[in-house]
Amino acid sequence: MRQNLKPKDEQIDDLKDQLANLEEVLEKEMAKTTKLGETLNKQNSKKTQYELELKRQQDFTKEKRAIVLKFAKDVHNIVQK
Repeated sequence: MRQNLKPKDEQIDDLKDQLANLEEVLEKEMAKTTKLGETLNKQNSKKTQYELELKRQQDFTKEKRAIVLKFAKDVHNIVQK
């Protein structure tokens, strides 16, 4: 009877070891996932900042273009007189 239980006990110990290893792998993968999530959030934040800066620069350029066009039109009207 004792011999019959020994393989089962060894199998149980092996399964416990496998479970411990899998739990360790899971912990490492969860840490990687968390770190990747944080990196993604930072990158998204930077992207948003760059988009806002781009919009600001586009508006600034649009205003300056309007000023230049008005100036050119004024010069043209003065020369025509």
